[in-house]
Amino acid sequence: MGNKVCKTLVDTTLQPRPVATRQYYTLPNNAAAVERRTSAPPVSINMESPRFHPHAKGKNIRLDGQLRRATRKNSFCNGITFSHRPVHLYEKVRLRLTGVHTGWSGALRFGFTSLDPSELAAADIPKYACPDLVTRPGYWAKALPERLALKDNILAFWADRHGRELW
Repeated sequence: MGNKVCKTLVDTTLQPRPVATRQYYTLPNNAAAVERRTSAPPVSINMESPRFHPHAKGKNIRLDGQLRRATRKNSFCNGITFSHRPVHLYEKVRLRLTGVHTGWSGALRFGFTSLDPSELAAADIPKYACPDLVTRPGYWAKALPERLALKDNILAFWADRHGRELW
């Protein structure tokens, strides 16, 4: 774990290629951009920006009407939430911290699942991401260092094909 990214990335053809030969492009998604790495020329993919899932969330999570803003009630548990759709490998997810409560020890945990969020029942979502959720097959989560938990900070993170979370 950590902020290390390997010098060689592997794409879906399983052919190792140096990072320098891979193109970057941006997909327009409702005023939010998703960066992709590819060895192929840019293509247009109609992929909606992730929103929060209206039901796959802990009982202390409140969502706005557009499912774009999640707020946790003043509690340190039952604050897990999921996106409304599966997130693809190497798809960068961006979150803006619009508010930070300094009364707790520890900061945000973020992660990924190989399961479809729409198939999760609210009763099956545990109180804590770590260690409760990550001990289940198909779930990965990582703690954000407290020094990065700053108001208006934008976090970008993604998962690679090996299940590693990177930011």
